[in-house]
Amino acid sequence: MADEFPNDIKQMCLWLVRGYDRMVRNYLKKREDIIYETPCSFATYVDKGEECRQYFGHSGTVGNPVADKQERLEAIENQPETKRMRAVEQAQLFIGDDVQSEEVRQRLKQGILLNCKSGRNYPFEILNLSEFSRMDFYRRKDRFLMKIAELGGLI
Repeated sequence: MADEFPNDIKQMCLWLVRGYDRMVRNYLKKREDIIYETPCSFATYVDKGEECRQYFGHSGTVGNPVADKQERLEAIENQPETKRMRAVEQAQLFIGDDVQSEEVRQRLKQGILLNCKSGRNYPFEILNLSEFSRMDFYRRKDRFLMKIAELGGLI
C-alpha cells in the first residue's frame, strides 16, 4: 500500500487534517456573514468611542435578496477549500467502518485524528487502542489519508 500512495500526497492529506478546524471556522464565518447580512448598504465608523453605522439609500435596481444569498451560499460550497474540508469529513466516516463496537470505533477515529495532527505528541503507544496492533493502526491511518486523497481529487 505504501508503494501505491505517494509520500507527497500523503503529506498534503496530513496538512488537510491539520487545517480542518481552520477550514471549518472559515466556512462557518463565510456562511454567517451571508446569512446575517443586511440588504441595506452601510458604512461603519467610530463616534466618541462607539461604533456606528451610516445607512445609504437604495439604488433604483430591483433585486431578489433571498435568491442572491442562496447563490452566494452555493458558491461557498463550490470553493476549493470547502471541497477539501468536505473530503476530510467524508473520509472520517470510513474510519473503523469494519469495527463492531461504536465506542472502539470512536476511540480509533479520535486516535487517528490526533496522530495525524501531531504524530510526535500522539504516537500509537499512548492512544489506548489495545484492540489494534501498531501495524494495523498505521495501515488504517494510511487508508484514511488515501480516502481524503481520493475524495479531494488528489489521486
